[in-house]
Amino acid sequence: MRGNSSGGVVAGVLALAGLAAGTGGAMAGVGGMGGSGFEANPPRLAAAAKLNPAAFVPVPGDRELSGRIIVRMADDAVPFGFVANAAVASSHGDIDGDEELIPGKAGQAVEVGIAGLDFLGYAVSRRIAGSDMFVVDVPEGSSELQVAADLLGTGQFAWAEPDWIVFTTDCPNDTFFSSQWHHDAQIMDSCSAWDLETGSPDIVVAICDTGMDLNHVDFQAHRKDGINATSNLLESQGGVVTESGSHGTQVGGIGAGNGNDGVGVTGMGWNLGIRPVRVSENGETAASSVIANGAIRAAQLGDKAVNTSYSGTDTFTRISAGSTIKGLGGLLFSSAGNDARNLTINDRDADDLIVVGATSQNETLAGFSAFGVFVDLVAPGDRVATASPGDNPNTTSIPNDGARLVNGTSFSSPVAAGVAAMVWSADPTLTPDEVEQILKQATDDLGATGIDPIYGYGRLNLRTAIELALPPARVSFTGALPTDISPAGGDTLQVIATPGTDTVLTDSGRLIVAGTSTPMAAIGGDEYEATFPELPCAETVSYHVEFDLAGGGSVRFPEAGLEETALVVDARETSFADSFETNQGWTVQNSAGLDAGAWQRVSVVGNGERGDPATDSDGNGFAFVTGNGVGNTDVDGGSTTLTSPVFDLADVTGAEVSYDRFFTTFFGDSPGEDEWVVQATADGSTWVDLERTVVNRDWSPVSFNLSDFIPLTSTVQVRFIASDLGDGSVVEAAVDNFVVTELVCNETEPTCAPDVNADGVLNIDDFSAFVTAFFDADMAADINGDDVLDIDDFSAFVTEFFNGC
Repeated sequence: MRGNSSGGVVAGVLALAGLAAGTGGAMAGVGGMGGSGFEANPPRLAAAAKLNPAAFVPVPGDRELSGRIIVRMADDAVPFGFVANAAVASSHGDIDGDEELIPGKAGQAVEVGIAGLDFLGYAVSRRIAGSDMFVVDVPEGSSELQVAADLLGTGQFAWAEPDWIVFTTDCPNDTFFSSQWHHDAQIMDSCSAWDLETGSPDIVVAICDTGMDLNHVDFQAHRKDGINATSNLLESQGGVVTESGSHGTQVGGIGAGNGNDGVGVTGMGWNLGIRPVRVSENGETAASSVIANGAIRAAQLGDKAVNTSYSGTDTFTRISAGSTIKGLGGLLFSSAGNDARNLTINDRDADDLIVVGATSQNETLAGFSAFGVFVDLVAPGDRVATASPGDNPNTTSIPNDGARLVNGTSFSSPVAAGVAAMVWSADPTLTPDEVEQILKQATDDLGATGIDPIYGYGRLNLRTAIELALPPARVSFTGALPTDISPAGGDTLQVIATPGTDTVLTDSGRLIVAGTSTPMAAIGGDEYEATFPELPCAETVSYHVEFDLAGGGSVRFPEAGLEETALVVDARETSFADSFETNQGWTVQNSAGLDAGAWQRVSVVGNGERGDPATDSDGNGFAFVTGNGVGNTDVDGGSTTLTSPVFDLADVTGAEVSYDRFFTTFFGDSPGEDEWVVQATADGSTWVDLERTVVNRDWSPVSFNLSDFIPLTSTVQVRFIASDLGDGSVVEAAVDNFVVTELVCNETEPTCAPDVNADGVLNIDDFSAFVTAFFDADMAADINGDDVLDIDDFSAFVTEFFNGC
């Protein structure tokens, strides 16, 4: 403990140091007060050793670490744990002026000022008034768990826990929220869930329905470009997605209506993206094919949760659409039906469709809801409050006629879709299979114990789903990632590691680059800095970061199976650049069956319809495109190949090829077969894939280190292939801004210090040159490089001369 001459701290107060043998030698003498400390208490040391790390794990939005802990003195501790004698204690009295004294042993009244006080070297920032609880600061480089273990190990404290930062539990301020019983704590537990996650606008719920009231207050914040599944047009292309009835607006409000905006209703998240997909032109019925078409199209655009609140759930069309959508990275949700049928077409775990039944406010299956082994789970769907076309935003209650209280599995299904979107918001890295499993685990069991044919896995619980989705810790890179890194090392990147269901150990961060681990440095708060080591030039290296978790195990970013990459290079020199204003030697070859859409170099005149590019990429107007977007001339009936001129790269250390690409494939029966293919060759005969993928409707820059794929020769070429295979689909491709870059490595020639005359030969001439330079005070004779000419240089010269260079 540090002294205080003003009397603020009792003279002779003992630090919690100098512990008896067995308490951990590293703690002995901490604080400079060894010798007069208290004895360790072996039973309490054993208790400290059993400290539960899980009790120190933060929950974002619920309780978060502050960098402090709270401790309470043990009942049988030394008086206040630190007072030397009663006379000293009574001479100080009520130091902090709160008219309270802390009771000590044997009836002594003890008061100690806080300024300068520490426990075992850990600074005490305050005493909680009228108690024997104290707030202790956690020093940088340590953790709440470590400080607690150290203090409990002394035997002088009854307990220790984090000084948690805690949050108010707020429900949204939407005017109809009080009427939305399905959000109640006993049902979906939504308010508690929103303390953890309120939803991401990047996670989109697609509502395949009768369209949507586009002016509705609950769809203004994060509505995406709609789709008309009948005309195959996006809203931005003229596709009509306005409400043709009322059903779509009602379903959308349940699934993803804006929350906490002061008006209307609250969907399953406050900030989820929502996309209207109009599949019905009469406001009621829709064809199964159109529903499937709209659902798949939404998934092709990246929507994660796709909802279909129509009958026809137990059909192969709906089941197959579910499989296609899962393959695209999303999940398809479908209402079980309102005919109270027993659905037996398939087992709930044997397909990729999430079928949702409906429950009532009394937690029983709604009388109209279908059930059976085909139903995955249930969600509220009886007299639930939602949006309605033409709602008055000034209305503060549900009208007496119940116009906004709706019934049906049509409304339980978007509940499930919205929960899935919230799960993806909590952890966007989850796969569709992982999200499906979380939904099935995040249920409250109703009816018979376990999975049953009435309720399936049970009734969804939003809070449980988000808890299951939250990762142990969130690790990410901040700022721009390096595309080039120096071979000499030293480039840095910043990392942030925030708590999830667990927290990372501060000193455990490491950068794994090219298989080599390099420790990261903590730079304050949750931020860390990683420094790249020395690496071989002209190579592409992969890297990720890892942390150990307080509760055991580890977390990495990017997640397992993924890596970031960077090019190791000193400099770049462009050897070929083509923006296609002229033809610099490109050739086109078409397959025998190609009907339309061959590659051509043109000034782009597309209008963005049917997937063609509306402009070129680099702004000069020219690009190579398939069909040029006029008269719907997309690629049909075969493939078209665009091949580059020959590049001589035989004498370069490394080379990179980069270009901007545009590729669209959608509709038809086989869009997944129509891939964007780019290949390279070293000899004109053997071609190697640079990329082979299905990408969607946008200009994107890409680059590849050619030496990762082929030998660098004098006959290197690159080619682009666009195909329409199988049953027809819309295929449009374009390439622009093509560049070949040579990678420069500044290799430093090794020096030979004793070759003083720099003729590349060690002989008697170098002895003569060294002696002359030395006596002329020429620093060429500073062989050991210490900027001083002395006898050490003679010794270094002789040693290196006879060792050779």
